[in-house]
Amino acid sequence: MNLSEINWDLNAAGSWPKVIKVAAGILVFLILMGLGYYQFTSEKVAQLKIEKEAVASALNKYQYAWRMAQNLELHQKQYKQIQASLAEMMKLMPTKAEVASLLIDISQTGLSSGLEFELFKPAGKIDRGDVIELPIDIKVIGQYSELGLFVSGLATRKYSDPYRQT
Repeated sequence: MNLSEINWDLNAAGSWPKVIKVAAGILVFLILMGLGYYQFTSEKVAQLKIEKEAVASALNKYQYAWRMAQNLELHQKQYKQIQASLAEMMKLMPTKAEVASLLIDISQTGLSSGLEFELFKPAGKIDRGDVIELPIDIKVIGQYSELGLFVSGLATRKYSDPYRQT
């Protein structure tokens, strides 16, 4: 079959050889299928992908919530333990009335450790919600061992209020 002998005019397509007619028919069929897919299906496939991702996300959220619900009693017990622990710790924190005597105790501990204070200046309050920090700027002169005694004395010293239950 010589392709140059074929009349390629579409009006004369009926006289084309059978192989070319079949090939042209398959080509037209594939083009129509591609256009049909693009026109009617491609948007649905993209939407389906989005919906599958949404379902997977919802399933993950559900599984997390299910695990949390299964352990709810344990979490409630832990929460109560943490609350009780926090309440105990809050009892150990100095009250406003104790702050002045606490500052005096800190300076006396430093002096009894053999340190000389260059600066002992309470800084501004820092509100942390449940507690208020009262930082102190301290500069001392002394030996390393005296500083160690001072820190050790602060760590072991018990600041107590006669009205507070410890």
